[in-house]
Parts: sequence; structure tokens; C-alpha cells
Amino acid sequence: MAQMNDSPPRDEVPASSHRWQALIFLAITFSFSWLVALVTWRAGLLTPAAPGTFTAAAMFLFMCGPAVGAVICAAAFDKGRARLSLGLRWPFNRWLLAAWLVPALLVATSLAISLALSSRGFQPPVAALEAAIRAAGEDPAKVGLPLEVLATLQIGMSLLLAPIINWPLSLSEELGWRGWLWSRWRPLGFWRCSVMIGLAWGIWHAPLVVLGHNYPTLPLAGPLLMILWCMLISPVLHLIRDCGGSVWHAALFHGTINALGSLSIMLLADPSMPWRGIFGIGGGIVLVASVLGTWLVRNDGTAARL
Repeated sequence: MAQMNDSPPRDEVPASSHRWQALIFLAITFSFSWLVALVTWRAGLLTPAAPGTFTAAAMFLFMCGPAVGAVICAAAFDKGRARLSLGLRWPFNRWLLAAWLVPALLVATSLAISLALSSRGFQPPVAALEAAIRAAGEDPAKVGLPLEVLATLQIGMSLLLAPIINWPLSLSEELGWRGWLWSRWRPLGFWRCSVMIGLAWGIWHAPLVVLGHNYPTLPLAGPLLMILWCMLISPVLHLIRDCGGSVWHAALFHGTINALGSLSIMLLADPSMPWRGIFGIGGGIVLVASVLGTWLVRNDGTAARL
């Protein structure tokens, strides 16, 4: 069977001669984001209990670390080719559809597995929305529209509108991980690049997880689970980035996962660990399967024929 070429595109910088540049990128990225985490945590803005608007703003500032590192490194090391080193190529090809459909399939399958293997039960969208409104301290009877209508709108927005909104916002991360750093580490080979970026990406999330995000009841084990999650999802994400040829594909994949991941948690009657949608056992099973699927697609040359 034909195998996909594991060599990088011609315009990429050989990673072996620029390892110190990657270390500089990581130093800038971690320093920026973790300093933001420290300052905003001390100000009480980066915990789930903080007001939603302030928490969202603090988290987005944290997420900008990889983009800051990428822009600085591209300006310093890639004069005349910064756009290419950041992966900012024309994104509109058939793989853009895969960047939306694949994460949606991963999330939906993780929810189905969680429901099938656990006793948590399905929470109808209307009940999930009502619970979320009450948790925010609001009266569901005073929201202005029937909950059935709002629930339908929420699902539609999560599937269609939210990924589009998240798409450019996800560049705050992807411009670094699957943009600039990918251009340095991709010459090392697909799998090595996936493992290394997944590991760095997972460790970088640690302050957020410790403060209660993604794994709110696991401040100690949570960071390790997040590292594992990032490493497991990286191969399929890198496959789409590879085949699509642009960081925009990675950003749409990332934005879709963010949009639908919370929906998969809301639709579980009890979303606590270990059954927590895409972040729990169901998600783990799906992501392990996605690693195997990525290996099969690359090994038999399927992606090269698409």
C-alpha cells in the first residue's frame, strides 16, 4: 500500500537547525500565558466562580500567549516569509469541511459512548438550558422566549454559528501551536511533531485546569488528564492541518471542539468525572480510536487521494 510522504512542505525551515528558536517560542508563550494566569488569578478573575464576562476576557488573554510567541518569533526569525511560517495560507479547500465535521463527529460519538456505558442518563436540551439559566441566578420564566425555542437556537448556534465565531478566535492558540511551532517541528516527522506539540500544548493549559476549568473537581490529576487529552487529539488535528495546508484548518477544528464540547457536557444528566463528554472516558475512547484512524489513513494513503 502507498504511504503518505512524511516530509514537510518545501518552504518550511529545517527544525534540526532551529531548535533554539522553538525553545524561545515556548519560553515566550509560557511566560506570557502563565503570567496572565497569575495576575488574573490574584485579581479573582480566572476562576469558574468569577463573573462570566471577566472570566472569558481573562481566559482569552491567557489563550493569546501562543499567538504572541508566534508573531514575535516570525518577525525575528522569518523575515520575508513570516506569513508562510505562521501557516497563513489560503484555507478554502475540501479539508475545511473536514475541519468542521470531524470534531463534531468526535464530540457526538463521545456523548453517545458516555450515555451507553454509564448510568448518567441523557438530559434533554430544554432541561439542560433551564438548569444553566438557574445556575446563573436567573428565572427561566423571565427569559423572554419559550425554552424550547431557546434550546433549538442554542443547538443550532453550537453546530453552525459558534464554530464560525470561534474560528478566528482560535488563532490565539493555533497561530502558535499548529502555525509557527508546526513549521519548526513538522520536519521531524508527523508522529513526533504531534506528540511534542500535544505535550507542550497540554502542559501550557495547566494553570487553567488547576483553577477549575475542564476538570473542575480534579485540580491535581486534571493537568495530567489535560496533557493526555491534548496528546490524543493532536494526531487527527495535525492530519487535517497537514492535508488542508493551512493553520486556518486547525483553528476551525479547535473552534468547533470548543463550541460543541460544552454542549456534550450539558446533555449529560450528571457530567461529573469520569463521564464528562469529550473530556471523560467516552472522549478518551473516541480519541484513542481517532489516533488509530489517523494512522490507518496515513498508512494506506487515503488522505493523499482525497
